[in-house]
Amino acid sequence: MQITVNNKQHETGEGTTIAALISELGYSQKGVAAAINKTVILRSQWESYVLSEGAELIIFQATQGG
Repeated sequence: MQITVNNKQHETGEGTTIAALISELGYSQKGVAAAINKTVILRSQWESYVLSEGAELIIFQATQGG
């Protein structure tokens, strides 16, 4: 199925969860946040939140600054 990840088209399998996609893309689950269609999804929901065709996912990587 086709989704958008950080404004780029991405192909993934049916039934893919946020947790599976984040892992597939090589992100660590530490220091990362995810939003689907402009709504932040709690990390506790990542394992059960199944992505749908056309979903727009934004992955935020925490950074440290000073």
